[in-house]
Parts: sequence; structure tokens; C-alpha cells
Amino acid sequence: MAVTKKDLEKMETNMKNFFREINTTSKNEIMSEIRNLQDSLADMDITVKENKDNLTLLEARVLALETQEIGKKEEIEKLTYEINDAEQHQRNFSVRIQGLAVPKDLKGESFLNHIYEKAIKPALDFAKIKGELDTVPERDKVIEYGHVLPSKKPRSGPPIIIVRFMSRVYLMKVLHFSYPALNPFDASDHGWVIPPEYNLLDPGQGVQQLSKIQINGDLTYQNAKLLKTLRDKAKMKDGITKAWRSYNGKIKYTLNNHAKDTKVVNSLFQEI
Repeated sequence: MAVTKKDLEKMETNMKNFFREINTTSKNEIMSEIRNLQDSLADMDITVKENKDNLTLLEARVLALETQEIGKKEEIEKLTYEINDAEQHQRNFSVRIQGLAVPKDLKGESFLNHIYEKAIKPALDFAKIKGELDTVPERDKVIEYGHVLPSKKPRSGPPIIIVRFMSRVYLMKVLHFSYPALNPFDASDHGWVIPPEYNLLDPGQGVQQLSKIQINGDLTYQNAKLLKTLRDKAKMKDGITKAWRSYNGKIKYTLNNHAKDTKVVNSLFQEI
């Protein structure tokens, strides 16, 4: 079938009308969608702003809580240290004796005399020979009291004995000289000079060594735990060469073999 020019013109007119209708409909629909989208975006803006405001408030609350927690933590650490320091101050007149066997029937004065003769007096004798004391005092001028430390677990050796001194002077001498006085063979191997006139136990038998009696300053649980940690690091050569307790109960350590680099632990919570 042949298509005339008139037919083509009619078809073109129909096509234009069709597209005009489509464009009008699409334009209206698109404009409607755009308005809906604008409304949605406006709602979203409001929601986002509200959420942003809520987040800001939450962040402020979290910061306040964190600040409170930091304050509480610092206060707890401060109180813990003060309590530990006060307890250590009370212990600075006491020592712990390990390795000293005490007959169970010894009580009161007999108990104190045994401790003095077997552990305390040898250290004072050694100090006198070294010229650190003019005379060796009697027991009642040195020891105020002593007792066996109760143990929750069975011990294979002698119990730990706590002894309180009446004088810091005598306590310091005992802490300093107890090692060479009670363990002269070991001390000699570690550089101590044992005077020839120092005779432990029976006269005429020469220097003898007791059964590994050790006398150390009495520490609080926290300080003893800290000292052990530092000494373990020293054994493992983990940045520390030596750690010890001073006469006033302070924990000290060195990072090398130079005494001038001695550090003092001023807080249980400081980083080491």
C-alpha cells in the first residue's frame, strides 16, 4: 500500500501530539517527584539536625562520665597510696626473719631472747667489729616485741618471724650487716670481707654459717609485690639491673650499674 505525503503529514502531527502529551505528563510527574523529594530532604535535614544535636549531647555526657571516672580513678589511686604509705611507715621499725627455727615451747621473754641471740646479736657483733657500734646492747634495748607470722598454707621450713625494734639505729645496722654476719661464706663470695676475729657460734671454731637465716625490712603487701616484680625484671634483664628496699621503706631500682641513676618509686601506679 502506497503512503502519500498527506498520510505522512498526518502521522507527523499525531506523533507530535503524542509526545506532547507524554512530555506534559512526564514533566508533571517529575515535578511532583521533585517536590516530594524536596519535602523528604527537608524532613531528613530536620532529622539529621535532631540526630546531630542528640549526638552532641551524648558526646558531652560521655565526656563528663569519662572525666568523672578519671577523677574517681585518680582519687582511688591517691587514697590507696596514702593508706599503703601510712601502713609502711608503721612497718619501718620492723623486720622479717626467715630461716630461723624456734622451739615451740619458747614463749615471751624466752622467745625474744632466742631470736636476739640467734639472729639479731650476730649482726650487731659484726657491726661492732666493723667499727659501726661502740658496744653491743642487751636485748631489751633492741627488741620491743616479736611474733610468728600466721600462715594460711603449710610451710616446709621455719615460720616467718616479725620483730619490732626500739631503735632505728640498731634496725639499720641489723639490716645492713645481717647478711655477712649470718651467711659469711656466701657473703665472702659476693665481695664481703669477713674479719678474722669474727667467730659465729662457738669460740675457736672459726667462721660458721647458719641455716640461711635472712633478715629483711618488713614491707606492706603492695610494696612487697612491687619489689618482687622489679627483682624479677632484674633477673630477666628487662631494663632493670637491681631493686631493693631502703631503710625508710622506699622501693628503689637502677636501670644500669651506676648508683647515680637510682630511681625511687613514688607511687604504686607509676610506670616503670
